[in-house]
Order: sequence, then structure tokens, then C-alpha cells
Amino acid sequence: MAWTNPKNLRQAGVLSLGLLALGLSTSHTLMSVGLALGLVFALAFALRVGVQRPNLVHSLLPTLFVLMAMAALPALPDTAALRELRLKIPFLLLPLAWFWLKPQRTDLRLWLWTTALGCILAFLVGAFRFFEVWPQVEPRLFSPFISNVRMGTLLALCSLGFFYLDRGWRPYVFLAFAVLYLLFLQAMTALLLSAILLPILFPPRVRIASALALLACILGLGFYTYTAYTPEPEPEFYPTFSAEGHPYKYDFNDPSIENGHYVFRYVCPYELRREWAKRSQLHIDSNHAQAYPIYPTLLRYLSSRGLRKDAAGLRALANHEINAIEAGVANCLELETPAIRARWHELVRDLHYYVKTGNPNHKSLPIRIELWKGATQLLWAHPWFGLGIDSLRPALKNQLQQSNSPLNEQYGSLNPHNQWLFFGLTAGIPYLAIWFFLWIAPLFWSSFRNAPYFLFYFGLMTLAMCTEDVLDTQAGVAQFVWFWLFTSNSSFREGLKE
Repeated sequence: MAWTNPKNLRQAGVLSLGLLALGLSTSHTLMSVGLALGLVFALAFALRVGVQRPNLVHSLLPTLFVLMAMAALPALPDTAALRELRLKIPFLLLPLAWFWLKPQRTDLRLWLWTTALGCILAFLVGAFRFFEVWPQVEPRLFSPFISNVRMGTLLALCSLGFFYLDRGWRPYVFLAFAVLYLLFLQAMTALLLSAILLPILFPPRVRIASALALLACILGLGFYTYTAYTPEPEPEFYPTFSAEGHPYKYDFNDPSIENGHYVFRYVCPYELRREWAKRSQLHIDSNHAQAYPIYPTLLRYLSSRGLRKDAAGLRALANHEINAIEAGVANCLELETPAIRARWHELVRDLHYYVKTGNPNHKSLPIRIELWKGATQLLWAHPWFGLGIDSLRPALKNQLQQSNSPLNEQYGSLNPHNQWLFFGLTAGIPYLAIWFFLWIAPLFWSSFRNAPYFLFYFGLMTLAMCTEDVLDTQAGVAQFVWFWLFTSNSSFREGLKE
């Protein structure tokens, strides 16, 4: 029968894993269905041609699954433990399917193009949704199916893979698309980590020079940020009245800054309310499209333009800027396309505000810092066996309250947003040390140490796990395992010669 033919079984397995590749950026269902079908066809193929024992490389991820399962089993039947086991299934099953199918170059090319197709489809859907709400800037819309962090790392890894599989013009086209996508997505994590790891991809003879060039770029970015974000100099005397003779209000205790200009200085509420009523149908005390009040958004936008918050400042705004403020745009840089500079300034502004006031709420990076603080304190309090996966979130929330963290209660129920801290808190520092040793084990083989694609993936995931719970979502786990197998393939480590 045709379906018992080993060749057909293998092709069916390859196509099934292609569904998984397509689902990496588009659908959790496709990931699950692709993995299930791929495993069935791979096992059927292996039984027909003879099952071989997995080698050491393909045994590493199942070993990590066993390790993570051991940490989750004591907490059963808690829902957190069940979720942990379910999410980590690809660590066990995907390496088996991969090993039994023995992927060839054509299979790798098919899977990579399928992954790229998924990214393109996600971009098109995201772009349609994004421009529906323009000028409201919501970069997360460009990743409608998975988190923007996961999409960013997926684009970086997929782009690099093309340079090993296709030496023609197509890798450069997809690279241009990926860079454009990352800019629209404002995926700072993927952009910064990719830039840091870029010297790995160069030949050894130019690696040092490329690292020095990267250092110079980092210093230049730091200098630009410092000069662009240094607060405006304090005048000897602040004017009491505007040009029209109405009183200004000043809040010298609020350090909020937009593009180097203090937000709560030179504020004339009377003139703002009067002029805003002439320019907009929305009341200045109502909420804009993102459910935040218009009044502080207007103050921030005028500050980002370097304008005073009075009648003259508001009159200087064009009609499209008024529409943007009504849509929730709080910084003029957000109107740039793509608005990557606005995202960078937002990170710096949030960090500046957190350092000055200690208030981390509603700010991505400061929230993470507070979570890391609480998680580290917990880890030192329970170093040997951790807390257990079922107790992690409640214990972290309680620790934040006991340490008088200013973090709002709504953020206290989160995971620590650091995969390494997560491992330590679930089962202790010895468990974390074992997991880390197994993770870096491939670096002890020279074939892996000299494989730029694998090293790039290894560095990207290792650093991403410092700022994210990479393995806390289905998309994160699937991407983690898929590209480990992809980059550790012997063909890539040998350079994929034609």
C-alpha cells in the first residue's frame, strides 16, 4: 500500500513538521497538530526501516524534559504543574521525530521557507490591523498571534538560516523584510541581542575588528541617548505668566521627561482647555482611544515637541497631531514610520522615571526589575529546593508585599520574567546549576564551538532567558526546541556545502 511505503511515510512526516514550522508565528493549533502528525509518521517510518538509538545530541533535549518533569511532578495535580508538563512536551517528542526522519538539505529548506511564509502572513495581518487604528501606535499589532519578543527572535533566527541554505539573492530579500518587520514591531530585545551577537557570524580573522566596531556603535548610541535625553537646563528664573498673561503651573517634584523636556513645567491649564476645545470634539478630561486621559497625553506630546503647555504651544500643532493625541500618541517620535526611536526613548524615559521616583508601575523594564529583585530575594531565602512550581507566583507576590515593593498588586501575580530565576525558584540552585550545565554541554564539542549559526542561536536564547520567561508559552517552547534542532544539525555545523 502507498501509505506503508517508507518514502511516503517520510514525506508525510516532513510535511507535518512543516505545519509546525508554519505555526511558529501563526497558530498554536498548527504547532500541536504538526508535532503530533510528524511524530506518528516519523515513528511509522522508523519502524519500517528500523529504529535506531538516538545519539547524544538528540538525547539532550529529552534529558532536559525529564529534568523539568522532575521539578513539576511533586506539585501534581496542581494546574501549574500540569501546564508545565504540557508545555514542555516538545522537548521530548520533537527531537524523536527529527531523529527518526533524518532531515536532508531539501527538508531544511522546505521548513525554513515555511517558517518564513508564516512570518510574512503574520506581518500582513498585523499591518492590516495596525493601519486600521493609525495614528494610534500599537506595535504589538504587528505580531497578532505570538508575543513580539518571540516574533523578534524568530525573525532573527530565520533570516540567518537563509544564508546557510540559499546563497543566492533570496536571503538578502528576506533579511531586508525581517529588518523592516523588526523596526515596525519595535522588537528592541531581538534587535539589541542580534547586534551584540553579530561578531560571532564573522570569520575569526575579522571577529575582533567587528567586535570593536560594535563597541564603537554601542558607545555612539549611549552618547546619542545621553545628549538627546539630558534634561533641559534650568533657567535662573521661571516665568510666572504665559504670553497671554495667564499663570503657569510648575511641579518640580515630578521628573517626567519627554525627549529631554520636563512634562509638568510651563503648564497653563486655562489656555490648554480653551484652545483644545477649539481644536477637538473630545473633551480634554475624557479618555482617548487607548483608555487613558487626554490631558496628560497632551502635556507629554507638547513636551516631546519642546513646546510650552499653553495656547501658543497648542496652536503650533498641526491637525494630524491633534488627531494623533486623540488616538493616544504621547510623543511626536511615535508618528515616525517605523517608530523605533520612540520605543528607545520610551525605555530610557521609563528607566529615568523609575530611578528618580522608584515607581515602576505601567513601565515594562522597571516592572521587570522589581520582579527580579523579589525573585532574587526569594531564591536566597530558599536556595536548596526552591518553592515548587505551584507556590512560585503566590510566594513572589507575598515577597513583593513584605519588601514594600511599589509594584501594584496587579503585577505581583506574574512570573519573575527571567527563565533562570524561574528554574531556581521552582527547584533550587542545584537544579538550576544542573540545567545550565546540560544547556551549555554542546559547547564542549568543537563541532558546536565552531558553528556560527548554533552559537548565534545559543547566545540569543541564553540572553533572552535573562529578560523573559522564554519557556512559559507554547510558542516560546516550540521555537526554542525547533531552532536548537535546526542549528545543531550536522549539515549546518559542516557549512552546508553544495
